[in-house]
Amino acid sequence: MQLYGVLAILFMTLSTACGLRCYTCTAATPKSCTLLYTCPAHLNRCSSLNEN
Repeated sequence: MQLYGVLAILFMTLSTACGLRCYTCTAATPKSCTLLYTCPAHLNRCSSLNEN
């Protein structure tokens, strides 16, 4: 469990230092998440939304 905490902190640090990059998906399968974009400066986090 501690490994996940360390990895989360590392990811957040690298995302802040290098500019956050987010994947976008439009289909139900994870393989559709191939479109990658860099978030604008005022958006500092990615989010996910599941529609059922």
